[in-house]
Amino acid sequence: GQSIDFGMLAAPQAISDIALGENGLWYNIVLSDKLHPVRAALVDPRTGKEDRLDGTIARGITGTGTVAAMAVGLETGIIKLPYVDTPDRKIHLTNGITFGEEDVREAGKATGAIRAGHRTLIEEVGVADEEVRTMYMAGASGTYVDPIKAQTVGLIPRVLEKTVQAGNTSLMMSYDILVDDDGLDKMQDVANAISSKHIMFASSKVFEDIYVNEIAYWTEGMSMEMYNEMVQHAGLRPLPDIVRPKEIVRLVLSDIPVIGARGLKTLDDVGVYLMGSFEGCIGCKKCQKECPECALQVSAMGHKKFLIRVNTEHCLGTACKKCQSVCPESVYDFSALKIVKKGEDA
Repeated sequence: GQSIDFGMLAAPQAISDIALGENGLWYNIVLSDKLHPVRAALVDPRTGKEDRLDGTIARGITGTGTVAAMAVGLETGIIKLPYVDTPDRKIHLTNGITFGEEDVREAGKATGAIRAGHRTLIEEVGVADEEVRTMYMAGASGTYVDPIKAQTVGLIPRVLEKTVQAGNTSLMMSYDILVDDDGLDKMQDVANAISSKHIMFASSKVFEDIYVNEIAYWTEGMSMEMYNEMVQHAGLRPLPDIVRPKEIVRLVLSDIPVIGARGLKTLDDVGVYLMGSFEGCIGCKKCQKECPECALQVSAMGHKKFLIRVNTEHCLGTACKKCQSVCPESVYDFSALKIVKKGEDA
């Protein structure tokens, strides 16, 4: 969800998927308090008119929901790259959340980079598209992303026989290390057995040639036919027609598959703020308005100075940093904020 207007981290109340309903309506699938995806609303993407199906109220859209919105938009024709074909040029989701043309371009640049990475690896290794038979998906993609939608937007290869969604493999690995004294040694043995060839995309001419065309495709309306002509002109193979996987394996239903007898509890109070004041701040509160997690507050200190306070339980500055990027005076520096214990901020 980074760089998306209503983007947010994967958390309760985040739109994690979109499914096509009857009469052009879209099911908006939202994460519950237990991180389970539920059908929360049936929405007209052109007008925003909706029927609530569940008590779960969305407050943003996460990366997997962005993938779904792009895929369903492309398949239904609401997205005609690089435009959104609705009266106000926005796709309407539940609870007033929208997905506009700038979001389409930002999402396209991200998925284009991933597809360029896939194609670069295939070219560098020298394998045919049909030789890549199975795609393993981990993290949020391995939990909530529909593999078919991911394939539509280019997150996984276009020709596959099978996809395996393995879930939060980092968390599972941590668990295995804790319960098995030999777990770390076993994982190191696996790592040592893997032969590798490191390819730096930043310096790869193949990646550069492909990504230039990805940018043109997603943000400038280049046709797929022209895309393939251009990559062939660069001496590279064109994109093959999509072959859907015959088998889709999903190993988990949620990001934390085994919550335990005590259930899942989100820490609401970390006990500290991040706070700071910046010379040149005009108190416009754009940073506050743009924060997708509603974690930031701007208050007047007097003498034309303003205090910025960030609730750390909602943001640690490692995701979007929209607050910093929208500062009209370019004076706000998130990394300069200081840790202050709650109660000492008066």
